[in-house]
Amino acid sequence: MLKSFDDLGGAANSAASAIIQTGDLVFISETIEGSGFIGIVDEGDGKATYQRVYIDGDTVKLCTLTHAAGIHEVSRNTIKIRGRVTGFYRKLDDVPLPDDRLENTTLFKKIDAVHTGRYDASWAETVAIMEKNHHEPLGCIFDAFRYGFLKGQRAEKAKAKK
Repeated sequence: MLKSFDDLGGAANSAASAIIQTGDLVFISETIEGSGFIGIVDEGDGKATYQRVYIDGDTVKLCTLTHAAGIHEVSRNTIKIRGRVTGFYRKLDDVPLPDDRLENTTLFKKIDAVHTGRYDASWAETVAIMEKNHHEPLGCIFDAFRYGFLKGQRAEKAKAKK
């Protein structure tokens, strides 16, 4: 099932809007299994909100996506879990860019001038880093940086032995 963020009361749920935003398309599974997932929950007031759901028998612990309101426990039969969020889609051109994005042009020139020579990561190493991070960009960037640092440390040790 695919819904827009606003279709399920997203605009009224300000804690969720810090993560899932107006205009996002939300992928929802009607299969409710496991615990610790983001669910669409109706607590009896007819409004659906996005909350993290922890199921323990007949008790359900709910908390906002940002954990701002803390965790509260309810009986499983007093709420309706409409679905489980499995992902969302956001158009990239809707993401605001910081105003200072071009101020570091001298930094970028310095970065572009760096030649890693034979210490470049191979394609196989790059793919392994991407798979380890499930293609999540920031994790890939951080691991690639640390991997380059590790290769540099190894090169310094080898140079010291010569």
